[in-house]
Amino acid sequence: GLAYQLIFELINKNMLEKKEHLSFVHTHILNAKQYIYNNYQFSISVNDIASNVGVSPNYLANIFQEYEHMTTKQFLIKVRMENAKSLLLTNKYKIKEIAKNVGYANQLYFSNEFKKYYGVYPTEMKKH
Repeated sequence: GLAYQLIFELINKNMLEKKEHLSFVHTHILNAKQYIYNNYQFSISVNDIASNVGVSPNYLANIFQEYEHMTTKQFLIKVRMENAKSLLLTNKYKIKEIAKNVGYANQLYFSNEFKKYYGVYPTEMKKH
């Protein structure tokens, strides 16, 4: 999570210098991504993200799909899964802890989502 925040801050610093040139659409996407990077570990929804950005969930989903080629929910899942994989590969945490650290209260649901994303269950990835 900290790596994403660092990368985001570096990108954001550069983007802030050019922010007046960004369209509203790009600003909304940038703000949505920032909110996701900062809050993926909590139980947030697309509605929460849209509300924070100040747009409707449908509008956010449409612009995200158009410019990022994925839905807002897919982007949230991507951030969660990439962070989960990083935590998993450290071998320092139990799967239940990893699930909680990336925003999933239910370990079974997390494991199923992980399998959908990576094609293997977290326990299988952890073994290898």
